[in-house]
Amino acid sequence: MSLNCSCIIGNKFISDLMIARQLKLKTFSKIPVLKLRGMRKFCSFYNGRHVLDENPKQNLVPFHRCMLYFIRQGREFEALNTFKKQLQLGILQIDEVAIAIALKACRRDQKRGCQIHGFAITSGHIFYVTVSNSLMNMYCKSKNLDNAFSIFKNLKNPDTVSYNTLLSGYENGEEALMFARGMRSAGVVFDAVSYTCVLAHCAHCQEFDFGIQFHCLGLKFGLESEIFIGNALEGTYGLEAILTFVEMVREGMKLDHVSFTGAVSACGHERNLVFGRQIHTMLIKRGYDTNVSVCNVLISMYSKCDVVDDSKLVFENMIDRNVVSWTTMLSITEEDAVILFMGMRRDGVYPNDVTFVGLIHAVTINNMIQEGLMVHCFCIKTNFISELNVANSFITMYGKFELMEDSIKIFEELDNVEIISWNALISGYSMNGMYQEAVQNFLSASTELRPNHYTFGSVLNAVASSESISLRQGQRFHDMLGRTGSLEAAEEFVNRIPGGPGISVLQSLLGACRIYRNEEMAMRVADALIAKEPDGSGSYVLMSNLFAEKGKWENVAKMRKMMRDRKVKKEIGFSWADVGNVDDSIYMHGFSSGDKSHPLSEAIFRMSELLGSEMKYLEKEEKDHLLFDQKRLGYLESFTINGQVLLE
Repeated sequence: MSLNCSCIIGNKFISDLMIARQLKLKTFSKIPVLKLRGMRKFCSFYNGRHVLDENPKQNLVPFHRCMLYFIRQGREFEALNTFKKQLQLGILQIDEVAIAIALKACRRDQKRGCQIHGFAITSGHIFYVTVSNSLMNMYCKSKNLDNAFSIFKNLKNPDTVSYNTLLSGYENGEEALMFARGMRSAGVVFDAVSYTCVLAHCAHCQEFDFGIQFHCLGLKFGLESEIFIGNALEGTYGLEAILTFVEMVREGMKLDHVSFTGAVSACGHERNLVFGRQIHTMLIKRGYDTNVSVCNVLISMYSKCDVVDDSKLVFENMIDRNVVSWTTMLSITEEDAVILFMGMRRDGVYPNDVTFVGLIHAVTINNMIQEGLMVHCFCIKTNFISELNVANSFITMYGKFELMEDSIKIFEELDNVEIISWNALISGYSMNGMYQEAVQNFLSASTELRPNHYTFGSVLNAVASSESISLRQGQRFHDMLGRTGSLEAAEEFVNRIPGGPGISVLQSLLGACRIYRNEEMAMRVADALIAKEPDGSGSYVLMSNLFAEKGKWENVAKMRKMMRDRKVKKEIGFSWADVGNVDDSIYMHGFSSGDKSHPLSEAIFRMSELLGSEMKYLEKEEKDHLLFDQKRLGYLESFTINGQVLLE
């Protein structure tokens, strides 16, 4: 029964029909959530309460959804009233997620936030890191950094989000960078948000050397592909480019349209908007406002600074417009994309593949099915359908329009399939509830190309949602996530396993945490593993090794002491080495850790050290490639659905 209805009468009818048929709601049923989704466009508080009252006490998801809906609509007061009424009625037992959402609604109301802070203390939820992070975020947005720092100091195990929240709350750039240095000294694992905050502070206080250092660090950990890090880098290096342009003006150097194009491009960040306006004024005085290239970068600059009206003004005043001008405007005014495209054709400007990608994206997000079909016909007539990026956009469009047959047809006609094409197809299957097909195509993609985090995100939803995918398949998929560094997705999947994860699953995730040095997640996994297997030495040893690699020798000592106190014994590693056929005899040597009983032990240890040093100098890309091949060959081969072997 579908409840994703955009008609309130239809929703009311379906809701009444459910009551009449006495449909039973399971504890984790999606029905209350779907009822809220269907009613949310017309959401009166009464309707929301009615759905929540029907819901079993243990299911908090509809309650969370209702509060989040109000917040997204800018109705924070109603979200807080929902929270307050739940407390008064006692229908649901408030959890840490509900408190975190309520604190999100207090961004303009510190008084209410302080009241929820008091409730969190009395109810004991203050000890949840999620709640503490939300409190810190609320105080930072209220410019009350002292209270935020006080909460931070009382955290026993702050995670990266805790550090990021405080880092983003600093108004003084120099203090923020000092705090960032402290994070590095404490061994905190920086993520994309951390780098974005640091780079923004570097640009603000003109610490370009420090910004370059963090840029290099981001490259080392493979974060340069994140879009918001790219934007932060643009802000950091953009300011340096602007200062260089100012020096050129002071020195009296001759400026041409290329100089102005570069200077305007460097202003594509909100904090550089003032400079952008000044440069715009200067180029008008020098007569460069009629240059098409300069006007194009002005349109782009204003759109990046969220001043779309100024972009429109520049566009309307242009005497000559080329395909870049029209495409840029089309991509930033998606609601008018079709009208702009028609104007472009009337103007005699021929579109390119980038134009169609922007147009297809616009009709997709605006749910314009008929317009999407017309664009598809036009692309077939003009042969733009053969462009890979255009075809990928159509695969995504038809997937969101629930027309998977058309998505499949376009995919099958592709000459060169890239991971983006697979991602679009897998995401479409997952969105349309075709979970087995999503996993099958994921397996096919993994044998040819290296999946990225978008691929894993789509198939994770399919694996977790489908009842026909076995637990063994789920464990294999989880192991693959860990080995490819998608730790957050792996942990999320572990938390969805019915009855909780087994020991082997937790051990696999803990090993991946050590490889990628994610201490916070490793601590959580180790605690769960020790609770299941208190006498197993593997968890203690892995955590001890992780701490040792980070130079946290006090924590290493604590783990060793914990093993002694609990009388956990680590078994000594023992191996056999086959040295081959020597003098018509097979030599098998057994040895254990630190064993020096062999007559050639000194030579063996020297060779071992030499091999170890050689391995350290292996390029990161080569190691990643080796790990990927091992994962692909060893961990995909036994995926089955309904007893059918998909890959042998």
